[in-house]
Amino acid sequence: MRGDGKTAFIQQVEDEARKRNASVTAYGTGNGTRFELNGRHFQTNYDGSQTRAIKSNDDVLRQFFAPFVGADSSTWPNDTTRLIAINEGRLIDFLEQFGAEFPLLKQIVQRGLRTGAPEDGIAVVNLNLRSVVATSGEIPSILERLVQRFVEPKFWAPCRNCDLRTNATFTTTLRRLRIPRLVPKCWNG
Repeated sequence: MRGDGKTAFIQQVEDEARKRNASVTAYGTGNGTRFELNGRHFQTNYDGSQTRAIKSNDDVLRQFFAPFVGADSSTWPNDTTRLIAINEGRLIDFLEQFGAEFPLLKQIVQRGLRTGAPEDGIAVVNLNLRSVVATSGEIPSILERLVQRFVEPKFWAPCRNCDLRTNATFTTTLRRLRIPRLVPKCWNG
């Protein structure tokens, strides 16, 4: 099962494109893909904070957002979609620093972060707004999956030989979170 983060969201879009017979190919250092679907050109970037060996992160982002330069959306391509996994703070910092180059994109992203409404073909999907406690059918919540991973014995192996393990309250909590019949009580109060 894939994760539920930014990159996983992009990979789900790519999977759907493959189902619709798009040829999805990696480019550059493998930090994203390119594909065409129904006459629209897509380019993805899995990590908007990544620096490449020969390019700074700012240069990578400037190249990625290059189609959206300027203050007039009529000059932007109408057959191009860019999908980027980037932390909100990094995106804001980049657009603050290069706002003169991308003035309209900066305004649209700022409004999109506040409202979530698409504008001029730009949609900001802010995954920070997702629920960490909601479940989806048989899929446990983000919180449940995180706790399940947190209590895996392999992460606690070094504690087995610790003199404080019998006095530490976290080991009691850890043992309780490993008992399947108690876990639903933790989520439901």
